[in-house]
Parts: sequence; C-alpha cells; structure tokens
Amino acid sequence: MIEFEDHVKAHQAAPILGKTLTDFLTASPQETSLPTKRLDMQQAMASIQANNHWHDLTLRLVGRLVRDGLTDEDILAKAGEFQCKGYSLEQTVDELRVMIDGARRKGFDQIKSQPAVMDISQSPNSTEPLLKRLSEIRLQPIEFLVDGLIPANSLTSIFGSPGSGKSFIGIDVAMSVSTNSEFHGRPTKSGKTIYVAGEGYNGLVQRGYAWLVANGVAIEDADIFISRTSVDLPEPDARDILFDEINKVLEPDDQLALLVVDTVSRNFGPLDENQTADMRRFVAAVDEIKDKFGCTVLLIHHSGHYDKSRARGSIALKAALDAEFLVEKRDSSLFIKPTKMKDVEEPKTLKLKLQPIELVNGEVSVKSAVLELVNEDFVSVQLTEKDQKNLANFITCHRSLYPDHPDDEDRSLHRD
Repeated sequence: MIEFEDHVKAHQAAPILGKTLTDFLTASPQETSLPTKRLDMQQAMASIQANNHWHDLTLRLVGRLVRDGLTDEDILAKAGEFQCKGYSLEQTVDELRVMIDGARRKGFDQIKSQPAVMDISQSPNSTEPLLKRLSEIRLQPIEFLVDGLIPANSLTSIFGSPGSGKSFIGIDVAMSVSTNSEFHGRPTKSGKTIYVAGEGYNGLVQRGYAWLVANGVAIEDADIFISRTSVDLPEPDARDILFDEINKVLEPDDQLALLVVDTVSRNFGPLDENQTADMRRFVAAVDEIKDKFGCTVLLIHHSGHYDKSRARGSIALKAALDAEFLVEKRDSSLFIKPTKMKDVEEPKTLKLKLQPIELVNGEVSVKSAVLELVNEDFVSVQLTEKDQKNLANFITCHRSLYPDHPDDEDRSLHRD
C-alpha cells in the first residue's frame, strides 16, 4: 500500500483538461455528448437556450454560420435565439461579435472555397523551395520519441484485442515522455503530452497516478493533459476545438511532443473504419495534427474481429503508419511485437508484466497497476498448432490439480 497525499496536494489548481484525483474518482460517468461530436443544429440551439455548455456550443454554431457564408449582420440578427436566462440581449450580441471575429480570423469563411491542391506557401517549410538537389539535403539519422521504438514526428499505432493492455502501454509511453523519464530503459524525447481519452477515462487517470508513485515522480513534473471526452477527429469543427484547447495549455516556448488517440474507433466520428475513403479522411485529420504541432501521434487501436494479428478496419491506416505494434496479453504479461517499422530496424519483442498497486488518499483507496520490464533480451517464439494444443492441455491439467496456483507464477508438473 502506497501513500501519495503529497502528489494530490500538489495538484489542486485544475486546468481546462485536468482535474484532481478526488474529482475523477467521485465524478459521474463521463459525458459523451460534449461539443467534440458532430453538431446537431437543432439540439445545439436547445442546449444553448437552456444555458447548457452555452459558450462551447455557441462557438461551434457561430463557426458553422460563418462557414455557411452568413454576414455579421445576419448572425447578430439571430442574437435573440442565442440569449439565455441571466444574460441581456446586449451581452449576447457582444459575445457573438467576439466569436464571429475569431471565426473569420481562423478563415472559417474561406474553407469552402479552398482548392484541393497543396499550397506550398502554407507548408511547415514554406521558406524552402519545393524541389532541392539531393546533395543540398543534409543526411541525418532518424530521431526517436522513444529510443529504438517510436520515431519522433511520426504516426504510430498500437493495436490489440480488448483487455490486451494496449491502453496501459499508451499511458506508460505518455507518462514517460511527459516527465522526461525512460520507457523501460529506453530514453525518451520529453515534451508536453496530450491524451485524447475516448474510453476508460477514470482508469487512465488512476494508471497515471500509479505510474507517478511507482517511478517516484512528483505530479507537478508530469506535463500531461487528459481530455474529458473523445473528439471526432475527421470533423473540422471538432479539430478546431481540440486545436484551441491545445493552444491554451501550450506556453510560448513549449513543444508538443506526443498526442495519444485512445481509441481510433472512439475518435472516428460517424464514419466507417472499413471504408478506405473514410479511413483516409481520418488519416488526413491526424496528419494535420502531427504537421501543425510537429508532434508524434500515437493511435490506440483494436485488432481485427477475426484476424487478431492485424488492426481492425481499412488497410489504408497501416499504409500510412511509420510504426505499428501488436500488443498481446498472456496471464499478467504483455508482449509488444513490432509489425511495421518504416525507416528503421525492427526492434525485438518486449515483454512487460503488470504489477498491482494500491493508491490511498485519505479514505479513498484505488487499485491500479503499472508495467515492469520482465526481460530485455526476451525472444518471442512462434508456437506451432500442435504446441499450442499441448500447452493448453498442460495448463488445464495443472489448474485442475492446483486451482490456487497464481497465474503469474511458473507452472511445472511431474512426468508421472
């Protein structure tokens, strides 16, 4: 049992994307209809008039109206529809003016007329010519976010079956990067980290705190922010809200090192993962995030329904990835197996073990777990179908003879 009141006391001022541990543990179930979902105009207006998420919903609706070509006067003429109890019409008009100006500064009124071609002047390297002679291009090694595993400024995916521990890996990587710590002996490139949590919100927070305690890191040293809900990344409105939130937490000299999307399906919006066109739209969205902030995007994804050795959905996702890893769970051990490394040598399979940990804050007790490296030199062996049947028979026999034997300890039987 581990005491960590000092960590909690240091985390009293909650930012937009953060809360205290007590808030997380006592909160009602996570909302899934926050304004990071596809905008239902009629429902949004009803919520605005009821003063429910007024600012966020009004911001999105004004952006939509600007995008649809309405003039300032057209929008301000609707001020009465946006007015809610406790606010005068004049106050509402003032708020709408600010939002209209913001939407026009961001170019919402130009989105529909943008040509579907590459605009060199808007590229990250706009001061450079489009074409350069090879001899003028500097040769340099691949930079890593996690040494030998995850390239920096890359699109990387971790996939596995439900309960395989893929989110454990995601939060482990995120905590390591956000605290300038090693990931199981591998150096990381530190920087601010954003975790877009589409599911398992409270569990992620608990694992984050457990990681801090197990690694002896103070909460104020964890430069990580966790979203309250999922984000429909293919939707421009949702991305705009996410970009605004990220910019609010970035200091002038900050570098966003990592953005984790957990899971792909929960942040895919109403699109179909199996449709190539829809998957390409999702990839374009995460590429926009990666290019805009110069960060690595780490996707947490599910394995296929029938073929567990590949990720679910269109193959267009794997084609776009720089690195991909399969996570498998056997008893309390997790195996991280590389399935794609685009430009670097493929690393060995990693074997990690889940270690339970109990966190205590006053009268609140929380059980969680952390990951520990089992054997850095572990080599994965592919069992034949006959080996798998023999192993299954052995485990069934052992469990029938020794039902109380812990699953995470070695098993052996006498030949007799």
